[in-house]
Amino acid sequence: MRTVDRPAHITAGVSGHVDHGKTSLVRALTGMETDRLREEKERGLSIVPGYAYLESELGVIDLIDVPGHEDFIRMMISGATGIDYLLLTVAANEGIKPQTREHLHIADLLGAGKGLAVITKSDLAVPGACGRVADEIRNFTAGTFMEGCRIIETSVNDTQSIDNLRMCLEQQLLNPVERNDTGQCYLPLDRVFTMAGFGTVATGTLRNGTLATGQEIDILPQGRRAVIRQLQVHNREEDTAYPGQRVAVNLRNVDRAGINRGDVLASPGYLKPTRLLDVELRLLDGPDDPPKYGETIRVLFGTSEVAAKLRILGGGQGQPGSTFAAQLDCERAVAAPVGERFIARSMSPVSTIGGGRILDNAPAKHRRSDRRVVSRLTRLASGDAAEVIRERVRAAGVRGMGIADLARSVNLAEEELAQSLDETECVFIEARRVMSGDAFNALCEQALAEIKEFHEANPLRQGQPLEDLRARLEDGIDETVFRFLVDHLATEDIIRTDKSLVRLRDFDPVEALNADERKIAGEIAAAFKAGGLQPPELNEVLQGNPQRKRLYRFLTETGELAPLHNRDTGRTLVFHRYSIDRAVRKLQRAYPNSTAFTMADARKLLDTSRKYAIPLLEYLDGQRVTVRIGDKRKLL
Repeated sequence: MRTVDRPAHITAGVSGHVDHGKTSLVRALTGMETDRLREEKERGLSIVPGYAYLESELGVIDLIDVPGHEDFIRMMISGATGIDYLLLTVAANEGIKPQTREHLHIADLLGAGKGLAVITKSDLAVPGACGRVADEIRNFTAGTFMEGCRIIETSVNDTQSIDNLRMCLEQQLLNPVERNDTGQCYLPLDRVFTMAGFGTVATGTLRNGTLATGQEIDILPQGRRAVIRQLQVHNREEDTAYPGQRVAVNLRNVDRAGINRGDVLASPGYLKPTRLLDVELRLLDGPDDPPKYGETIRVLFGTSEVAAKLRILGGGQGQPGSTFAAQLDCERAVAAPVGERFIARSMSPVSTIGGGRILDNAPAKHRRSDRRVVSRLTRLASGDAAEVIRERVRAAGVRGMGIADLARSVNLAEEELAQSLDETECVFIEARRVMSGDAFNALCEQALAEIKEFHEANPLRQGQPLEDLRARLEDGIDETVFRFLVDHLATEDIIRTDKSLVRLRDFDPVEALNADERKIAGEIAAAFKAGGLQPPELNEVLQGNPQRKRLYRFLTETGELAPLHNRDTGRTLVFHRYSIDRAVRKLQRAYPNSTAFTMADARKLLDTSRKYAIPLLEYLDGQRVTVRIGDKRKLL
C-alpha cells in the first residue's frame, strides 16, 4: 500500500459509560457541540455519534463522541469503526462501569492500537478518589492494548486540565498511525440528508482510498453508480478527501430515498454485494453460553448492522476466549472489504460476544467439516502478505487472476502487490495476470502426461493435435493460458511443437515402426517422390490396404508427404516434400527480387500441367512462400 503524503491526522474515539462526561469533554476541547438531535439535548445523553475536530500546526485530530448508554451500543460501534486512537473516559465520582468495559472490548476488537485514559469530573470527586480511579484503570487495562497508557485528570471547569489534555493529544500527531491508500475508496455512511440547493449529502469517515470531485463511485449494496459533485472536510470545500478524514459527499442526481445510513460508497467494481462472508471470529472471555453452529447473531461493521447465521467451520464449537474460522450467512446483501473488522453481538439478551475480521468477501458456501477450508482461512488470517496473496491466487486455480482483481481481493495497492508477488512463486501468464506456481506446475505435469498417453495410444502419429490436448486439460483453461503453457514447455526443451501438433522432445514415431512397416512406408514415399510434380493417384499407391493408409497418414504427419486439394476435381493430390522444395528453388532462381509470375509461367517452368500447378501454387500461398496479387504471384 502506498502511504498518503498529507498533514498528520488522527481519528480518536471518545468512549466510556453513560454520563461520564464525554460530550462535555469534547465541547471543552474543541468548542463544538456534538449533541445535535433535540432528543439528545432533552435527555442529556448522546444517542448517535457526534463529530468534532481539533486543528493545530501539527495536523488535525477528528474526535468521535460515541454514545455511552447500553441502549445505543450499536451507534457506539458505528462511531468507533475505523478509529486509530481511544480516549477512554472514566468519571472520578463513579469509576469503571459496565459500558466502560464493553467500550474497551469493542475498541480492542475493532483494532484501535493506541489510547489514553481520561478521568473526568475530577472537581466532583472526594479527595483521593482520582488516585483510586487511576489504580482501577491500570488494573482494568492490564493485558489490553491500553496497558500502561497515560492517565490524565480533567474537569471541564478547569481550563488548565483541558489544555493539558489538548497538548497531550496534539503530541500524538508527531507519531500518527500510518494511513495507507490502496487506491480503492471505502466510505461507510453514518449520516444521509438533503440540503437546499445541493441535494443529497452523505457523510462518514473515509476508511480507505481517496475521493475527488467529479469521481464516479458505487453506492452499495444497491449497486447504483453516482458522481461526486462536491466534497467538504471540516466545513471547508475540498477537491480531494484522504483516508481517515471526516468527509461530506454531495452526490449528483441521487434521490434521498436511494441511499441510507449504513450504505457504502466505494470505487467502481471494488466491492460486490454478498450475503456470505468468511471470517476469523474471536469470542470474549465473558459469555458463559457461547454461540453455537447455526445460531443467529448480530454483526456490526462499518456503519451497518445485519443479522447473520453463524457457521463455525471445522466441526467444533466456539469456546469463550477462542478464535476460529467461521462463515456468516447474512439475512441481506452487504458490502465490505477484506480485512474489515466487525463486532458480534447476541440477539437476546443483547450483549457483545466477540469480534473479528473479514477474510473473504466473495466465498462459496462451505461444508461444516471441510478441513481444507479451515486451512485456507488460517493462511488468509496469517497476516503475511505473501501468504495471503499466494492463497488468493491458489484459489483461482488454472484461471489465474488479473492484477487489478488480486489487488482488490487482498486490499493492497498494486505497487505493494508487485513487491509481495516476488515472494509468492506465482507465474505471470501475461503482463497483468498471474497463476499459482503450484497450479501451473500441476498443469504442466498434466499436459506432459496427456501427451505421453497420446504417444502410447498412437505410436505412429507425429504428435498430438494442440486442440485435442487443450480439450483434455483441466476445465477452465483458456487460450491465453494454453499458449503460455505450450510455449513454456517448448522453451524449456521438454516438448516440440508446430502450428498444429505437439510431441515430447525425445519422441520419434519412426522408432515405433517394425522392419516390415518401414519397408512399406519407404515404398509409399518413393512412389510419390518418383512422380515428381505429376504424382500418382493416392488410391493407386494405397491399394485400399489399411496398413498402407495408416503409414500414409504417418508420412503426412512427419511432413515427408504433403496432401494438396485440387478444387477443380475435388480430389487430393500428394506431393513428396523433395518435389515441393525442388519446385520452390526453381521459382526462386527464375523470379528473384519479388518478380511477378503467372500460373502459366510457373506451369511452363516446372514442366507440369494445370491440374498439378494450381493446387501446388495454392499450397505455397498457404505456406506463405508465395502471395497472390490478382492473377499473378510473387515469392515472399
